[in-house]
Amino acid sequence: MKKNNSSVVYILNIAIRLVVICAVIALLVATVNYYTAPVIEENNRIATANAISALFGNKENISYEEIKDVSIPEDQINTVDTIYSVKDYDGVFLGYSVKLSPTGFKGDVDLITAFDTDGFIIGVEITSTNDETSGIGTKVASKDFTNQFIETADNQISDSPEEYIISGATKTSKPVSQSIITAKSIISKLISNADNNVELTPNNKVENPQLNVPETNVNNNAEADIDNTGTLDENSSENTDGEVIN
Repeated sequence: MKKNNSSVVYILNIAIRLVVICAVIALLVATVNYYTAPVIEENNRIATANAISALFGNKENISYEEIKDVSIPEDQINTVDTIYSVKDYDGVFLGYSVKLSPTGFKGDVDLITAFDTDGFIIGVEITSTNDETSGIGTKVASKDFTNQFIETADNQISDSPEEYIISGATKTSKPVSQSIITAKSIISKLISNADNNVELTPNNKVENPQLNVPETNVNNNAEADIDNTGTLDENSSENTDGEVIN
């Protein structure tokens, strides 16, 4: 009986130690995440701003705002991250941009597509290949691959991702190609709805970006400085999250 009691105490002792160790590890992970999450979020925002700016010809003072309530194919819901309406600082509509994160061979591939006012693809920018194999999966970031998707009125992309597969990198190039084709389909429907007077719902639409939007200066070194140049009326209930790319 005494031996059994000793065994129980021993087991409880080990269990308590394991619980304490797990709790300490969880606390450390939570602490690291608390401090690094804002940095990661800001870096992602800058990467998005830089990509959109580059795709629209590095125009100064570009603003973009998220469009919500957009129909996305069920099998691509986890791939299509955000759809933006892009304007210059004077509010002149330039086109659309779609942020995508298809799953490649080893993880998500982050990219931005840009469309002109007619819905033609004017550029594709791979912002991160994450854990893809160097020299294989990372080939999707090459201009030889992304330039295939640039369209004109006489040369539009195929509906089949198989036409853009990279030999040896099928499991990355195919989902990336499919995501771009999906983005094209979504934008085409948006334009069709607009032509049919179906109202789209921008998220936190900025009525006067010159006054209400935090400015983001983007240069060729992929750096951005944020300068809050305006304030909202304290009595206004409108929340503005628009981005402006300088």
